[in-house]
Amino acid sequence: MPGQEGRPEPYAGELKNITDALLTYTRAHPKTRLLYLTTTPELCSAASDATIANILNVNATAIMAAAGIPVIDPYTAIRTKCGGTLPTKGCQNEPTWG
Repeated sequence: MPGQEGRPEPYAGELKNITDALLTYTRAHPKTRLLYLTTTPELCSAASDATIANILNVNATAIMAAAGIPVIDPYTAIRTKCGGTLPTKGCQNEPTWG
């Protein structure tokens, strides 16, 4: 279901399966290019943000590196812009994250 959050433990295996399927697709469709964006921070929850930073994004970055897929890192850009100790109230509504 859209909007649901799964457990972090199976994330790497599931992402690897999806990545492998997409790589198979790109071999059959050579004009297709893959790009991965890291998961953005959870600015209202230190525990959730730690999971994103230390489990999800670490695993995803390693999987993408092994697959040769470029990664864009909005997580670091947003945390740099918002800074501070979590929760950083109000920053999630910041209109000028760029």
